[in-house]
Amino acid sequence: MPTVGYVYAKAISEYAKAISEYAKAILEYAKAISEYAKAILEYAKAILEYAKAISEYAKAISEYAKAISEYAKAISEYAKAISGFAKVISGYAKAISGFAFVISEFAKVISGYAFVTLGFAKVISATPFAILKAYLLKLRGSSASLSPSPSKLNANTVRIISTAGGQISQGCNTKIEALLARDNIFPQEGSGC
Repeated sequence: MPTVGYVYAKAISEYAKAISEYAKAILEYAKAISEYAKAILEYAKAILEYAKAISEYAKAISEYAKAISEYAKAISEYAKAISGFAKVISGYAKAISGFAFVISEFAKVISGYAFVTLGFAKVISATPFAILKAYLLKLRGSSASLSPSPSKLNANTVRIISTAGGQISQGCNTKIEALLARDNIFPQEGSGC
């Protein structure tokens, strides 16, 4: 029969083996915990990198929003400039139109002045001839016979319509005025002196 010391020694040996196995298990557990800690550290690094990336993305979005805002302002200013340019062009067109109208009216005035000048030139050039003609007609009329016709051949009936006076043309008082009016009449005038 084994002695107490032998049993005790065997138990101690078994206990030592168990402690050794436990130490090995603790060591394996420590290794696993270390690997887990490394994994957690890597995950933390990845989360940190992701956070940095999100921050950079947010900055980029903010810069893009600023750029879009500046672009909108530029488009607005361009639209204002185009509108102002259109107003300037419209005003210029109106000014040109008004200037053309003034030139047209001035041309009409010059044309009328030229016509009046031409008419005046005709009057000036025709006046000596007309005066001479009137004078000759007057001389011829004064050389006619002054003796009256025989009264036996004429009826003594009173005339209802009076004989025309010294007027040769309507509105003219003398032979000279009538001759001047006839010789110097302009195409647009119908009658009168």
